[in-house]
Amino acid sequence: MEKENTKHKGIKLVSVLYSNSDIMQGVRATEDMLTANPKLAGIFAANEGGAVGAARALDLRRLGGKVEPMIDTGVTVVTMRNFAEPAVQKILYPTGKE
Repeated sequence: MEKENTKHKGIKLVSVLYSNSDIMQGVRATEDMLTANPKLAGIFAANEGGAVGAARALDLRRLGGKVEPMIDTGVTVVTMRNFAEPAVQKILYPTGKE
């Protein structure tokens, strides 16, 4: 993450915290990060536990809706605005919806 961040000059990496794929650890890590950086503009979570934990921490602080959730697939950024687009659906459901 730190190496990748050097490519983006306008982004400052404030900390690297780990959730170990655990939702509650993700909540605590996000709470710690938000407490230390109240003007934080973004959060990157590398796994489901970290992402769900971050979302819960944002909801607990009533910041839900003030941050647009995104899933970076490495190719396409998926948001609620483009979620229904056929190309996005193919990424999310490569074998089709069941």
